[in-house]
Amino acid sequence: MYKILKIKDIPHTYTEKVKIQENNSYVYITKQNTGFGAKRFLLCPNCDSRRATLYLYQGNMLCRSCLPFDIYKYRRNLYDEGGTRLIEWHMNKLLRSIGINAFSYPFHYWQHLGTRPPFVKETRFLNTLKKVQVLENMRFSAIMAGKQFTASDIKKYTSNEYINRFTLQYLDKYVMFASRSEFESFSNINLS
Repeated sequence: MYKILKIKDIPHTYTEKVKIQENNSYVYITKQNTGFGAKRFLLCPNCDSRRATLYLYQGNMLCRSCLPFDIYKYRRNLYDEGGTRLIEWHMNKLLRSIGINAFSYPFHYWQHLGTRPPFVKETRFLNTLKKVQVLENMRFSAIMAGKQFTASDIKKYTSNEYINRFTLQYLDKYVMFASRSEFESFSNINLS
């Protein structure tokens, strides 16, 4: 669909401009002084902004701002806000941090209680299991009830302030929420 031109791929012998063979035009190179010398950039022929990458699209060299589409859309789709992929990614990341590399869905903390590696402190191990159990509850709600949770929701509800209010058993058995607003009201309950 488009060809990519990166400044890092252009030899330093090109100091002023580089010829683009596909459309028989030139892209100018500029430098910005830094504390450690000068950094090279490409000048976008359309808007004159400094860029490390330009894209050949329909015969024109354009920066990502000048392209008629979002060049990074595929990255945002990876983190399907409100879906399960981001939740599952966080679950895997947390479990790997405490030495659990393989697990199955649905996640239940009790399947992993005897698997604590000696290099992980018990409090960290249990807190991580709590966080993963909360994430499993969010994942379950996203799948079964079509509910949506954002990245900020994930951060908020896996914080130590939140998970320290509950026991693992309580999180496993009772924290099934149907919507974000119900989860908000539930999280205000003090179980001391």
